[in-house]
Amino acid sequence: ASARSTPEHTIAMLRKGGIRRLTPLECERLQGFPDNWTAYGLYDGEQKEIPETQRYKMLGNAVSVVVVLAVATGLLSNKKQLGSTDMIYPEQAEIVLGSVTPEINIPELSLSYTRNSQPFLGFIYKSGDVAAFIRSTFNEGEVELQEHFTVLFLNTAKEIIGYYKHSKGMINATTADTRIILAAALKCLATSIIISHNHPSGNTKPSEADKQITEKIKEAARFMNIELLDHIIVTRESYYSFGDNRLAGLEPLADKRTQFLEIVKRDLLAKVPHNKRSMERIAAGLNISDQNEVKELTELAIVETARDIAQEDNLFIDEKYRRIVALYNSQVNLSHRTSQSILLQQYSTPSPIGYLMGIFCGIDQLHKKGGFAFEPSAGNGLLTIAAKPERVYVNEIDDLRRRNLKSQGYANVWDRDATKPFFDVRRNFMAILTNPPFGMLDTKMLFDGYPIQPLEHVMAIQALDCMMDDGRAAIIIGGHTRWDAKGRIQAGKNRLFFNYLYHHYDVADVIPINGKKLYSRQGTGFDTRIILISGRKETPAGAAPVYDKSRDVVVNSFDDLFIRVMAAMDSVVFSDRIVTQRDTSQVDLETEAIALLKVLQAKGLGTIHKKPIMKYETTNHQDDRDLEAVKGTKAIVDYDKLHVQFDEEKEQ
Repeated sequence: ASARSTPEHTIAMLRKGGIRRLTPLECERLQGFPDNWTAYGLYDGEQKEIPETQRYKMLGNAVSVVVVLAVATGLLSNKKQLGSTDMIYPEQAEIVLGSVTPEINIPELSLSYTRNSQPFLGFIYKSGDVAAFIRSTFNEGEVELQEHFTVLFLNTAKEIIGYYKHSKGMINATTADTRIILAAALKCLATSIIISHNHPSGNTKPSEADKQITEKIKEAARFMNIELLDHIIVTRESYYSFGDNRLAGLEPLADKRTQFLEIVKRDLLAKVPHNKRSMERIAAGLNISDQNEVKELTELAIVETARDIAQEDNLFIDEKYRRIVALYNSQVNLSHRTSQSILLQQYSTPSPIGYLMGIFCGIDQLHKKGGFAFEPSAGNGLLTIAAKPERVYVNEIDDLRRRNLKSQGYANVWDRDATKPFFDVRRNFMAILTNPPFGMLDTKMLFDGYPIQPLEHVMAIQALDCMMDDGRAAIIIGGHTRWDAKGRIQAGKNRLFFNYLYHHYDVADVIPINGKKLYSRQGTGFDTRIILISGRKETPAGAAPVYDKSRDVVVNSFDDLFIRVMAAMDSVVFSDRIVTQRDTSQVDLETEAIALLKVLQAKGLGTIHKKPIMKYETTNHQDDRDLEAVKGTKAIVDYDKLHVQFDEEKEQ
């Protein structure tokens, strides 16, 4: 016997020659009760967990449901042997799970739940969303004809995963069966529900019966860890929300989430220190108990705050960057991890890194120049903070994160498998930004003969396929590059991936990031690499370069990262200008300079000293870059402004 059980309530069984006490769950099943029927109880109106000792006592003193059912069934089947039949009720078939005796036909309840081709029907942010959706389920004229009782089933992201037209009644009444409503909720794995009915009269005022059924369903659902979010009464032109009016203990739908976001954003700007527990206390005060939702909402607040800084009109890039770095240094450490995020090494990007990646790709200018960007593993949108959301397409399979994305005004929010090709948008986007989850596929995928298996490599290649030929991309992958004795990338998955990239794309830089220095506040110290790409090669050629100690340097600070990305931008712009001049003019520069010299001499400007220099101006830095281009004169030719400068020594 266990020390926690009394002798009269000890239940044990033999196991491998020893004695093992039956668990409370096993006892519940033996007695015919549902699983965990005795796990919780009400004490002074508060739900609490019942100790195992008391559960054993309750189960030991209880009447066995299956035995009682069998006895009662036997009595009914042998009623002719009972003397008087006046007290015998008519025989009716009970609906139970399974049959008890072969003599009586007891049907089994079968509740089906199927989804159509559209898995989710929309998000719920406020009571008006519910009212609009409920009206859409009525046929024309039905709202004013007779009462209908409808139930919406939602997942943890507050997406409608299905609805159930529970009953259809009279012009002023209908019925609601709590048991069937909750059975359907359990069947479709709903974590919350919203109930609704219409008033054909047009009067939205709830009746006493409406209030009572709301309380009844709310309390019953609570025992199954299902939250009743609201009860909506709809008419043809109006509606009434129990939550908005704080009736029956319900709260407004949008209040909890919006209030939490505003509190976190306010504290971020005020540099109020927080940790995981303090954030959870704030959330608990707003009745938000899901730890994963707390973490995702906290990150959403960081995204929105960083975007507000990035979108300020009167600041230069370096000023915005410094403010975003300060924001990062004051944010809460996002240390909460789910089993999926740990398995996939799914860490969000620090906001300063996300901002610089966006600046390299030019997404801060898309609202002026046109075009769109694409983020195929968007998370909560950190990589897109430099852009106006309406200029970005995003993709995310996580329910909570996709809900957060839909609240930000993106051009489109998709739910696609990013390891598969995006056939409908190939070579369609001006910019690609992605920080895919890290992991390994079960089998390798072939890309132009290159066998690729790491998840982040596959997703990066599929994303790059969506980039225009002259577009730009910024990609984060895990780890640092390792080199062999000959200076080549170490044989294996990384060599294959980088050989593919350098063969097909113009790689501007690969920047190794010290994870402990630049990623720690995202809840990890994992090292990463930022890959910057400045277009697709017209003809695939080449492979990854060998090790260069001046180039392949690990970045250990945000200041160093800023310098590195700006240098990559300068090199791309400078290279683009040279290529443009060669492609458009196809004129021998020396011949052009000599012809220009003759024109100037013909105008009487005198002798010009030799040793020419062609001068190009970059668009991102103030410094001018000089190239020795031709032999002939000391003229400095600016091909953008087409003017010529001369030495101070001139013949008059």
